[in-house]
Amino acid sequence: MKKLTLSLLIVAMSSSLYAHKSVTKSNGGLAGYKYSREIHNHGWFSSTCSLICEDPGNTSCRWKESCTQIFTNNGGGFGPDANSIDDMVMDHISAGIFNGKAEFEGTVVIWEAESINDYSWRSL
Repeated sequence: MKKLTLSLLIVAMSSSLYAHKSVTKSNGGLAGYKYSREIHNHGWFSSTCSLICEDPGNTSCRWKESCTQIFTNNGGGFGPDANSIDDMVMDHISAGIFNGKAEFEGTVVIWEAESINDYSWRSL
């Protein structure tokens, strides 16, 4: 019975030791955004982190607080930080790929964009 309980606990923990990240940027200006806010909900075994930036202004839309997952989706090591994912998404958008799905350092990322200043992405 102890082995079964321990096995169930390990399975439950390993399936939820992730940080789910999302970014939404809308109506940005040439110098940045007017409003930028981060939302972090950290639980025992998982976290949800969101970055929301809106309207033309002069503030960059970058994560200030880290949102790094404990394990990558393929089960090994630490996952990429959210700013690195955002840079990868912006590179794709700059190259003309406005909608897509890619694996980045073991994390699957999906994005949709209207422009470099108006897009969203989320990690799976």
